[in-house]
Amino acid sequence: MNSIFLRIYGGMLGVLVLVALLGVLALHVLNQERGEQYRERLAHG
Repeated sequence: MNSIFLRIYGGMLGVLVLVALLGVLALHVLNQERGEQYRERLAHG
């Protein structure tokens, strides 16, 4: 009985951590891309 709850909460925690990591990675890539576009626009005027 106790192990079932531990397995469920452990799985939920794992999924939450995975989603958080994917979100941070997506934000980092998006921010890097926007930074490059911004620098290109500054260079070209």
